[in-house]
Amino acid sequence: MDNFKIINDSMGHDVGDKALQKLSEKIGSCIRTEDTLSRIGGDEFIILLEDIQDQQDAVLTAQRIQESCSTPLVIEGKEIYASFSVGISIYPENGTDMQTLIQNADCAMYHVKGNEKDNFHIFSDELSSKNINRIQMEGELHHAIEKNELYLHYQPKVDIHTQKVYGMEALVRWNSEMFGRVRPDIFIPIAEECGMISTIGEWVLKTALLQNEQWHKQGHKLVLSVNVSGNQLRHEDFYEKIIKIIDSVPLDNSYLELEITESILMHNIHDSLRKLNLLKEKGVLLAIDDFGIGYSSMSYLKRFPINTLKIDKSFVNDLNDDNEDKEIVSAIISLGHALNLKVIAEGVESKKQVELLKQLGCDAIQGYFYSQPLDEKQFKVYLDKK
Repeated sequence: MDNFKIINDSMGHDVGDKALQKLSEKIGSCIRTEDTLSRIGGDEFIILLEDIQDQQDAVLTAQRIQESCSTPLVIEGKEIYASFSVGISIYPENGTDMQTLIQNADCAMYHVKGNEKDNFHIFSDELSSKNINRIQMEGELHHAIEKNELYLHYQPKVDIHTQKVYGMEALVRWNSEMFGRVRPDIFIPIAEECGMISTIGEWVLKTALLQNEQWHKQGHKLVLSVNVSGNQLRHEDFYEKIIKIIDSVPLDNSYLELEITESILMHNIHDSLRKLNLLKEKGVLLAIDDFGIGYSSMSYLKRFPINTLKIDKSFVNDLNDDNEDKEIVSAIISLGHALNLKVIAEGVESKKQVELLKQLGCDAIQGYFYSQPLDEKQFKVYLDKK
């Protein structure tokens, strides 16, 4: 089941248990009497289909399950939307014993979870080699900090009116001894799945704050932006860990901005509100990242102690040629200003985009038009030139 942990964390384990019971009934209605359904633990189920004609029978079963689960569950008056990532292995092509068949179905399932979720995939030998590679990468990632393989790049944020750099976003990079330079879109999801993302997030925050302190001493009074993952925010001791780190660096908290995506904020609204209000009281700035692609409720948005809205780059890409994107960007800017928020557009790559964003009233921009992400030495040179 996709995102079951979020249901448990936000609605409680009792609701989670009832959701599993109702989902078991839905799955059971999608298979034949001669088939076997079992729950092997947590949110994972195994279905054994006997005497099928070919793999298409397994595909049709997976599709029936996903279609059945497309309607929401109603538990204690609340609607819960559930979906499944399904891995399929076929006897004897994908294994002749129980352990191998389950292992290969598991491998196919993780391929789905690592991509679009709410889908199915049939095991192949190619997947097996990818899975082995992923397991090795996860093992290496656990030692990346102690081996000094992680480092930071910084991308400047520019005031659209003065053209001055007022801040930067810290972005983590990984140069692995075994795999070389690994793209963030590859290792970040692995860090999320294996539970390393909180440790990496804390390392990023501490390292970037210390670097920003040095730049402040050199006369560059910049606001540092650091991303917060959903796993970090959901931890009970999230606030305490953040405060411990920022208190260890002699820099005013108003020079730190934490960026959180709107979808993360909306998963457990009351808990997010409590933690963000505590950070706000400490003087930390807060931004909603990738705004426009999630599902914020306007009634809750005005209650979040937010300082900044970041317009997702998907709306900026075709800004000059797509009237719908232009209207969306204009609406986000108007909404942000109505709530007394600063609005920044990310993914800006052309002068034409800058001019149009300025006309629409955007406050700041970030993107390759000004600079790609730079390491600390390159960024210092960039600042000195500016």
